[in-house]
Amino acid sequence: MRRHSTLAVLVMAAGLVLTGCANGGSAAPPAASPEAAAGETSSASAQFPDDLAHIHGLGRNPADGLLYVGTHSGLYVVDGTRVSKVGDAGTDMMGFAVAGPDHFLASGHPGPDDDLPNPVGLIESRDAGQTWQPVSQGGRSDFHTLSAAGSTLVGFDGALRLSDDGGRTWQDGDDVRPASVALSPDATTVIATTERGPVRSTDGGRTFEPVDGAPVVVLVAWADDATVWAVDPSGVLHVSADAGLTWEQRAATGGQPYAIGADPSGVVVATATRIVASADGVQLVELAR
Repeated sequence: MRRHSTLAVLVMAAGLVLTGCANGGSAAPPAASPEAAAGETSSASAQFPDDLAHIHGLGRNPADGLLYVGTHSGLYVVDGTRVSKVGDAGTDMMGFAVAGPDHFLASGHPGPDDDLPNPVGLIESRDAGQTWQPVSQGGRSDFHTLSAAGSTLVGFDGALRLSDDGGRTWQDGDDVRPASVALSPDATTVIATTERGPVRSTDGGRTFEPVDGAPVVVLVAWADDATVWAVDPSGVLHVSADAGLTWEQRAATGGQPYAIGADPSGVVVATATRIVASADGVQLVELAR
């Protein structure tokens, strides 16, 4: 996988900064503490193909159990020891979410051969990424973070946007500027990551409250209605078993995080050089590099 700086996450003196898709300049993350390190299990990992650029999103498809990877150069799938391109679209998927079996959502910028406006707005696939159709906001929205629970969506395109009809229409949410947003599978709770730590909403993203004592994390994903996984800027995993109210530190993933995904089987994290998975946040398995 080619190293790319457009989704670089940096810890600066002024706080947490998420760079946009046109920015350059990547810095090495701070080293994880020894206490955060964990034993990593060995695994025959898949090799990234040469045409796969940097990763923006991760999600498992309930229909086949495979991990799908939204990237700068389109959608890929990890199947055993293979990473392969899905479909013909070359869309730069700044936002990517699995909404249901074979039902994917994405946002970003069109690839060289895509017949889509720039930005693409919200697009969807009903055939596991083989083909994509426009939904809304074409030419207007580039959702850099996107989360879905059925027909309920939360995204950030410079402002927090909410939808309860699959993204066909949108309303404004609270005035937060998150690096990442995640909607619980039952669509009751939204967690957004900010430079001062995660904030939490129980009214669909209309209002948020800070989470006292929570670590500063940059990427977040729900595994089930109660379990939330997050990763901090240095790549250390954190988990909450009570819908984001309290957090526990787990293992270090070994690099600056670029994307996170979770489901009942555990968590997956993409760094600049690899994808790792864990069922418990302690033992890590390398899926691809």
